[in-house]
Amino acid sequence: MVDEKTTKPVVLRMLGPDLSDVAAFAKTLSKKPAEVISWDQPPEVHVKCPRPEQVQAMIERYGDSVFAVGTMGLAEVATGLLIASGLTVSVAESCTGGLLAQMISSVPGVSACFKGGVVAYSNDVKSTILGVPTAMIDKYGAVSEEVVRSMASGIRRLTGTDLAVSISGIAGPTGGSDEKPVGTVWIGWEDAAGNGAREFRFSGNREENRHYAAVYALDIIRRETLRMPGR
Repeated sequence: MVDEKTTKPVVLRMLGPDLSDVAAFAKTLSKKPAEVISWDQPPEVHVKCPRPEQVQAMIERYGDSVFAVGTMGLAEVATGLLIASGLTVSVAESCTGGLLAQMISSVPGVSACFKGGVVAYSNDVKSTILGVPTAMIDKYGAVSEEVVRSMASGIRRLTGTDLAVSISGIAGPTGGSDEKPVGTVWIGWEDAAGNGAREFRFSGNREENRHYAAVYALDIIRRETLRMPGR
């Protein structure tokens, strides 16, 4: 709930909604509208809300796309949820090359929830370390729903964590195709209830695509932790 007595502007942080939609909605909120402000951590969208009812309206419209009200970053939010729930996480990364693990491990106290990860950049490592069948890679390609599900299963089996997340993609500038253009990323996850995967299509340069992939993987950790039993 938002404290109705709050008068100091606060920054609302979200991931997922289209920037133009957020900007248009912000302008409708009052005579002193909420403002989409510059941010240095895309693809996040940050909105400065002068009035508490604007914060509430944003939360009601964008739901769980809002990950924080204030200064807390996404990695801190995601790991904080894990720690508060007594849950653990591990990661398997290909195109991000350890970037997701770096984001997680940058949070103080994260040893309470983060067991570790594997950078499975080559298909050989995906198979020999994570147990992804070579026949699966040959049939579907390394950047596929099937492979990231298998990667998540493999790292969870190795580490014994409650939740595991995996990433495989085409960061660029080369390596894309008509079917899987540069910027195609699959993120997979697994917990005791089962597994899942989601495809993303990013349009940045190589480093931007890698960053976006790691950020959205963090958000999947946040969302899946909220859905897990005991929350």
